[in-house]
Parts: sequence; C-alpha cells; structure tokens
Amino acid sequence: MPRRQHLLLFVSFVLILSPLGWASAYGATAGAESPARQSTIAFTPNLTPLVMTVTLAPTVPAAFTMQASPVPMPPTAVTAVGTPVPVRGLSGGDQTVGYDFIEGSEPPLWRIWFEGRQLVVDPSDPSTSALLAAFLDQASLRAQAEADYESAEKAVDSASQTAGLGFVGFVAGGVVAGISCAGVPFTFWAMGGTGWTCALGVVGAVAGGGTVLVSLGDRGQAVDDKQDAQVRLDTANTESSNLFDSLEQTSAP
Repeated sequence: MPRRQHLLLFVSFVLILSPLGWASAYGATAGAESPARQSTIAFTPNLTPLVMTVTLAPTVPAAFTMQASPVPMPPTAVTAVGTPVPVRGLSGGDQTVGYDFIEGSEPPLWRIWFEGRQLVVDPSDPSTSALLAAFLDQASLRAQAEADYESAEKAVDSASQTAGLGFVGFVAGGVVAGISCAGVPFTFWAMGGTGWTCALGVVGAVAGGGTVLVSLGDRGQAVDDKQDAQVRLDTANTESSNLFDSLEQTSAP
C-alpha cells in the first residue's frame, strides 16, 4: 500500500510538470524562430528581355467605282435634323416640261414630257437613272425660272403704272404751285396767310416727284430680275431638251 501511494504521487508530479516543460520547449522554439521570421528576404529577379519584330503588311487601297445618281422614290416621313434638305416631289415642272411618278408601277416608272412629247422611263439602268435625275432637276429649275419671269414681268408693269401716276401728280402739283404761288406774297411763309393752294401744290409736286423716283428704281430692279429669269429659263429649256432626247435614245427598244 505505501508503494502504491508513492507511485501515484510520482505520476501526479510528472503530469503537473509536463505542461511547464511543453510551454518552455515551445517558448524556446518560438524564440529561436522569431529572428528568422523578422529577417528581410532579398530577391533579385533574373529577367530575359523579350525582343519582338513586327512586320506591317502593305495596305492595298480598295477599288473605287462611280455610282449612278439616285433616282427619287416615293418619300417617307423623316425627322429633320439641322438644316433641312429639300426633297424632290413625285411630280414637278409644268404642263410644258415636267415629270410624274407612276404610282404602283413595278419596277418604278416615271412619265416625263417636253413640249407635247411624252416618255415612260425605267431608271433601272445606271446611265438612264443619271439622265432621268438630271431631267427632273432641269424641269423643276425651268418651272421656277418661268414663275420668276412672270413675277418680274408683273413687277415691271406695276412699277411703270406707279411711276406714271407719280409723274401726273408731279406735273399737276407743279402747275398748281406755279399758278397759285405767283400771287402769294413772300410774307405768307413767315406770317401765315391764305395761300393754302400754293402750299398744297408744292406738296403734291414733291410727292409726285418722289413717287416717280422710287417707282423708277423698283422698275429697274424688276427689269434685272426679269432678264435673269429669262436667262435661267432659256438654259433650263436647252438642258431639258437635250436630256429628253438622250432619254428617248436610251429607252428605245
């Protein structure tokens, strides 16, 4: 029994001292490893430079081909952005030279006319399309030039009539002023008096003369506008005739 107690005491003593031994051993190991963990590691990379050679392939420009002028088709609603672009309508010109799109035609066809001659054009061919587009433009220009010519002609007539009336007023006022003012004393203008006929005659003559001058200026501008419209009308007539002849040849079977 006493030996058994001694053995128990010995085992208990070993168990008590074992954690302290482990702690000391662990502390010694940790202390030995701490300087290694705190030391700085120096690393020098060994890099091999990469040399690349790039060879550019020669650039060959793409072939450029001329495109035919677009022929107007039925317009669709487009929201205008910035400066609006004028759109050619489905019909234009006038009864002498003009054009009209044939609704529902397949392929799209145009009817054109020039001074009684009519022609139906199929713009499927690029050359015919270019000629047709040019004819439509010239027909519209000709119609605008003719309208400008008629407007300028009316302006010339109106200015001439106004100038004639102004001249009549100038002459009549001058005659009245010449007759009535001769009998009015000079003191009338300074002190008043009864020479109203003289005064009205002078006013009428001045107004008539001013009307004549203004009307002559307007008439001169209208004459210039008329001549300019005549030149544009003649040019459009010639171009339309040539284009119509060319379209007759290309549209012939």
